[in-house]
Amino acid sequence: MDDKKQAYQEKMEAKLKEWNARIQQLKAKLDNMKADSKISYQEKLDSLLKKRSSYKAKLEALKEAGADNWKDIKTGLDHAADGLRSAINNIKNILK
Repeated sequence: MDDKKQAYQEKMEAKLKEWNARIQQLKAKLDNMKADSKISYQEKLDSLLKKRSSYKAKLEALKEAGADNWKDIKTGLDHAADGLRSAINNIKNILK
């Protein structure tokens, strides 16, 4: 495996672990909310979980990619990472 691909893959897997921990914290806060507030935040959390699924799918595609085309997948994964990071921060700021 290409060293750059391996390093990038490891970096993105580490980010996913970090984001999974943040998502669990957000879920815990959501569980403690009153029912009326919880509904609107649940929609935001559902959207966040879809973004995480998309990120995970792109990460899996990266793992399967060959040395020639992994950089093409990297662009999509970077975009998915930005969207996921933004969604996590958005919910985190709302729940403060």
